[in-house]
Amino acid sequence: MLYFVWFDDSPKKLASDKLQEALAAYRARYNAAPSLVLVSPADQLELPDIAVRSERTVQPNSFWLGFEETPDPSTV
Repeated sequence: MLYFVWFDDSPKKLASDKLQEALAAYRARYNAAPSLVLVSPADQLELPDIAVRSERTVQPNSFWLGFEETPDPSTV
């Protein structure tokens, strides 16, 4: 899987605002919405239509956006 990585260490912004900016940049670049966002445990957030997972390998203020492909049941 490939990720679009967004980094914003601005201390005056909330993590939720940073994530919204990352989502907008992803949509502008790929003309689609991501289905998965990896965040640092320090930046744990929830989104209604996107899976958000905290990973200890993701640094604070970094957001990894990607598209998680589900396997086709007919090929498994």
